[in-house]
Amino acid sequence: MKRRIKVINNRKSKRIFFADTESFTDISIKRSMREYALNLAGKAGFNDNIMILAVSCLSYKSRLKLVETLHTESKESKSDELREEMFYEEAIDEVGEPDNLGRTVMKYINRRLNGFTMQKTGRIIYSYLEDEYRGTAKGEGSLDKKLNQLGNIFNLSQNDLNILKLIYLAYTINNDHLRNIFDGINYSEFVKLAGTATGLTPAEIRRSLSKSGTLAGCGIFDNIDHTGRNFISIDDTISEYLTGISGKNLIEKYVRLERGKTLKPEDFSIKPEDTEIITDILKSRKPCNILLYGIPGTGKTEYAKTIAAVSGERVYTVRYGETDSNDRGNTSDRIVALRVAISTVSEKGGILIADEADFLLNTMSVFFDSKSPEKGWLNDLLDNSRAQIIWITNRTGSMEESTLRRFSYSLEFERFTEEQRVSVWNNILKRNPLKKYITPQIVKELSQKYEVNAGSIAASLDALKQIKNTREIGEAEIKPILENLLEKNSRLLRKNIKKKNRLNELTGKYDLSFVNADMDLKIAVNAVKKFSAAIKEKKEAEGINLLLWGESGTGKTEFAKYLASESGRELIIKRASDLMDMYVGNTEKYIAEAFKEAEDKNAILFIDEADTFLGSRERAVRSWEISHINEFLVQMENFNGVLICCTNLLEIFDTASMRRFNWKVRFSPVKEEMRVPLYEKYFVTENSPITAGQKRRIKSIKSLTPGHARAASRRIAYIDGEAVDHDTIIDELEKEASYMQIRKDKRVGFD
Repeated sequence: MKRRIKVINNRKSKRIFFADTESFTDISIKRSMREYALNLAGKAGFNDNIMILAVSCLSYKSRLKLVETLHTESKESKSDELREEMFYEEAIDEVGEPDNLGRTVMKYINRRLNGFTMQKTGRIIYSYLEDEYRGTAKGEGSLDKKLNQLGNIFNLSQNDLNILKLIYLAYTINNDHLRNIFDGINYSEFVKLAGTATGLTPAEIRRSLSKSGTLAGCGIFDNIDHTGRNFISIDDTISEYLTGISGKNLIEKYVRLERGKTLKPEDFSIKPEDTEIITDILKSRKPCNILLYGIPGTGKTEYAKTIAAVSGERVYTVRYGETDSNDRGNTSDRIVALRVAISTVSEKGGILIADEADFLLNTMSVFFDSKSPEKGWLNDLLDNSRAQIIWITNRTGSMEESTLRRFSYSLEFERFTEEQRVSVWNNILKRNPLKKYITPQIVKELSQKYEVNAGSIAASLDALKQIKNTREIGEAEIKPILENLLEKNSRLLRKNIKKKNRLNELTGKYDLSFVNADMDLKIAVNAVKKFSAAIKEKKEAEGINLLLWGESGTGKTEFAKYLASESGRELIIKRASDLMDMYVGNTEKYIAEAFKEAEDKNAILFIDEADTFLGSRERAVRSWEISHINEFLVQMENFNGVLICCTNLLEIFDTASMRRFNWKVRFSPVKEEMRVPLYEKYFVTENSPITAGQKRRIKSIKSLTPGHARAASRRIAYIDGEAVDHDTIIDELEKEASYMQIRKDKRVGFD
């Protein structure tokens, strides 16, 4: 069989086989091609392409007999002897080239030469074709076996299989003769011609080719466009399977039996009652759909493998072949993989884990285009699957409500807190011989620094154990080696490695007296202290919401740090970029998680750039902007802690949000009488006094802020000491302050 690669109609390259029908060894292909030729010739009549197909379906021996019969017929018609011999010589030479022989016969018919007519000559060829079809061996060929396997896996009807076979033979395994008949036609033309070839009615063909049909819904067809030509294509994986190119059957390619070691349920920060319910559902052995969802890196996959193993069943996972887990364009490939896996588990028994199911479950995503399968396939699968499936996804924001209702049980995996990571470490270490080397202090430090899940912790400890078995390592080496392992794991998984957080540290030169606020800040400090004491004593207390607003550098963030320091509470700082996410629903989730983290830790929550979430709803132009504002307001209402919001843009704040703040404090540049003391705090030493003229210059800097002093101090720290004097420093401060004035003038001009 001759093989070559060819590009068809600007689609991606397909593997196509060119040969006449006789060269195919698969009896199911021979029989189908001859059946198509008989039906097309008998019902549609002969044209050039159908004639070539019919002649190509004859064996070499039959073509030789056909030429002899036509030659005899031309003699009996008493046509021109010279033309008779010309036909015979030409046709005999072309017996081995059926396409050329077909063209020659059609040429004589069209020109009415040698007594050839469509009726008489067509009847002769049709009779030879019938004999050839009747002589085709019976039995199930390789192609039919594979098609029947697909039928069992995807629950295809016989009509579906007949249409799939025709499209496969016309567009994938191609002898050029069948392809020339079906190539370049539109959907309506195909329906009519396919009905003629297969004997199916137009309604049956349309049903099989509809976007809501099984062939499209299970991913066998990766493109159906009823509006134009080249309207259909078979998924490459299915084509490769049917042709035998891949070398693997579908089960080997898409289903993996898990044999590795799993963790214990108690190694995860999951409530025991949740684990018990999931285990009971799985032990029932009844079909079910369980959903594990939440942000990446929280241990969903490890937990799924653990809980499935605990249920006493074999555990299978869906493999998506060569599909990139982030490739949104391969949804049809994923559907094929999923269907194969479900069929396998339904037949063999066990529990199936469908990991990385985001693009399968989130069918409302904007990334699904009009050529994607109809979304009803998913609900149909959830309703009719005979398997126990644990689905894993990072997001649910684009899942249909009708889909969400179909899960037997759902469990959200939230971002680990430091305390939860400590608990996971301790649970895993209970059974580990390295426990005696890893002290509670080391566990605490590693939990603070590395945001890893149970699987990563267990893997790092296993690696450390292997190293220790290979060579003698001292107790002092344990922590550095473990940190090295955790760091590499974190970088591989793109997890945060928390270094000492300078953002949360109060500057050493901070002095509340330099802050120019429109209220006595000590009142706010005392209020937070009283609230903290009440919470510590478990007394009833209302939460405190502070809004700090004003120009950049006026001390808003530093005051939040000072407040945390004075009240002895941790400060959690979240910027807008920490909470915003591109996926629908995730921003709301991160907002809720920030409030929950602060409440769990009894920490002060500081939201910088709060105008991102508290801007006026009247200014919002997208629905998700309003959703973010509403979520933030709901969390504020229910938060029983200390919330500090910071903004430079008070004028765009939502009026409803303004009412929710106990105090709204304006921060302004340093007062005139405090400008020189601020300068002296940062830049004056016993050996470098300032002159009266320099003091006047400092007092005249109207927009001077503590932030300007700090920025200038950092900048001159790297300049050669001899090149820096007070006049140079004052120049720098004047320059810094002028930038603020420029911004202020621009804002006024814009308004």
